[in-house]
Amino acid sequence: MDLTPLSKQDFLTNGNIGVRLYGDAEYCVVIERHTGHSPWREVGETFTLPMPEGFDVPVLVAGPVGKLNLAVTMFEIDHPEQHLRSLLVGRKTANAGAS
Repeated sequence: MDLTPLSKQDFLTNGNIGVRLYGDAEYCVVIERHTGHSPWREVGETFTLPMPEGFDVPVLVAGPVGKLNLAVTMFEIDHPEQHLRSLLVGRKTANAGAS
């Protein structure tokens, strides 16, 4: 899926994982920081938004959705005042934003 023409917004953690949203919260992908590469690069599959309610249930910890859940959880730990999870399920909030 070529998402180059869409605007992007990165939700970065203090660790090495984050979430990149494309367009007006149309798609998302997990991003990681790797030494020797561009600061953040996309890993895994691209998810069409909104994600279904419950995408972050602990039962789904394996595979690409599990990695997305990890990235969202890490972001929320670093930025508890922001609401990335709400954006991913289609509930836009006033103080949602990237770091």
